[in-house]
Amino acid sequence: GSDEEREVKHNIAIVLGRQGDIDSAMKLMRGLLIPGESNDREIANAHLSMGGLLRKKEDLNSVSEAKQAYWIALEKYESYHGTSVTLDAAQCYTNLGILHMQLRDYEGALRFHGKAAETYETIFGSPSAN
Repeated sequence: GSDEEREVKHNIAIVLGRQGDIDSAMKLMRGLLIPGESNDREIANAHLSMGGLLRKKEDLNSVSEAKQAYWIALEKYESYHGTSVTLDAAQCYTNLGILHMQLRDYEGALRFHGKAAETYETIFGSPSAN
């Protein structure tokens, strides 16, 4: 399928997830991961979205899968951009922080939110400098 078609399917999956149909959303999202057709950014975007969908299920297995999806997204964004200092990476760190908060792992949550803050500061500069 074309880039546009994949983007539309991605958006439909997001809507299905918001409606609570996580399983259908995940099936559609996984269908977007076509070896040889998807670039690293598309793969990362899909995994970032899958992490958010899985996190909503709240059972431990799904939350564990969400964590794995966020790490894959982070790795693919880094590969795509050639650096880990990107807005995409900061979003992954933020989502990992939210996930750890959901698990009541507050140290982990602080660590990942801190990493997101550091990444934003590296990109935009210190808030006091602006």
